[in-house]
Amino acid sequence: MQVLDSVTVHDMGVNQGVNWGMVDASNAWKFAYGARNEGSYRRHHRSLAHFAVFAAQVVVGMRRGGVPRKLRRRIHRALRAGFFFDPPIDRVA
Repeated sequence: MQVLDSVTVHDMGVNQGVNWGMVDASNAWKFAYGARNEGSYRRHHRSLAHFAVFAAQVVVGMRRGGVPRKLRRRIHRALRAGFFFDPPIDRVA
C-alpha cells in the first residue's frame, strides 16, 4: 500500500543536517537517540569502519562546537549503546 499524500513533520522546526555542535540541555535527548540509532545502523548494516568514522565525527563536532562535557559524556554513552543496539526488524506481511 502506498500513501502518496503523506506528510512528515520534523520536531526541529527546520529540516536540516545534524550539527553535533548544537547539542544543548533541551535537545540532548534527540541527539542521544540519533547517535545511538545511527551508530547501530553503521555498526550492524555497514561496517566497523563506518561506525568508527561516525563516532569520530560526533566527538570532534561536539568538541569544536563547545558542547559542555556533561552533555558530551551523555552522547558518548549513546554511541557506546549503539555499538551493541541491534533491534530485530519487524516484518510486515
